[in-house]
Amino acid sequence: MLALLLSFIPKIGPLRSLAFHPATPETQKLFMDSFVQALVLYREKLAQVKRGEKPDLPNTNLDTGEPLRPGAYRLADEAAAKLSKILAEK
Repeated sequence: MLALLLSFIPKIGPLRSLAFHPATPETQKLFMDSFVQALVLYREKLAQVKRGEKPDLPNTNLDTGEPLRPGAYRLADEAAAKLSKILAEK
């Protein structure tokens, strides 16, 4: 209901940031390049599994791109705690 209400409010002043702005061609190219790169890497890892190899999957913080270290990023710590709790219950 709030989303519907916000769609009718003019996007001026402080609400300007809520207006829709389509991606620029440069941004679209960056997205597509990163998507293709991720797809290539995914296919490589799948091929390793099919060959019976163990793929190298580093424990990386996907928000920052840095290696995962306890206490370095609160959101990652909270996610790990929730996952540990769920796994412990099983």
